[in-house]
Parts: sequence; structure tokens; C-alpha cells
Amino acid sequence: MSSLEIKTIQHDDIKKTALAHERVKLDATGELARHLLVVFAQVGVSDGVSSSGRQLIRPLEPVEIVARAVATAELAMKSFGEKGWIAYFPPLEDLLADDTSSAGF
Repeated sequence: MSSLEIKTIQHDDIKKTALAHERVKLDATGELARHLLVVFAQVGVSDGVSSSGRQLIRPLEPVEIVARAVATAELAMKSFGEKGWIAYFPPLEDLLADDTSSAGF
């Protein structure tokens, strides 16, 4: 099953709209971790010294990249929450409720 559904909606004889519906979405922590995967994939770590005395660098293994990205994202989001940098919004059902006096908030 694909995580993306695409449908064309016919409005009249001429006008059509393409609708894309994502069925799987990462939350803020997941999005940060996904971004960090790209960053950490470019990082190397010390792997000893060559016979000529130069530092050897090896790329991180995929499991190391994922572990570092997840741990960093979790720590960052925890810190963001403690600093009050995360905004929380009401559930969609509350926003769609009939009470329009407060615009759902």
C-alpha cells in the first residue's frame, strides 16, 4: 500500500483539481530526525592512524547514523519543550466544531 493517494476531482466540464493525500506523516521529532539523517550521513569518525601518521576517517554505518539522528532529535525536542518553543494546537475535531465564536481556539 502506498503512503500517498492522488485523486483528480472534476468540478465541471473544464476545471479539475488534483488532490494529494499523505497517509503517513512524520511528526516534528521525526522530521527533525529525517533532516539529521542527511547531515549525519556526511559525518566521518576517527578510525585510527595510517602508517604515515595521518588520521583515518570512516563514514558512519547506517545504524550509527539512525541512532545519532534519533537521539539528537529526541534531545532537541525535549529541550525545545522545556524552553517553551513548541506550540500546541487543538485537535481537528475541535477546529471543525460548530462553535465559531473563538475560531476553534
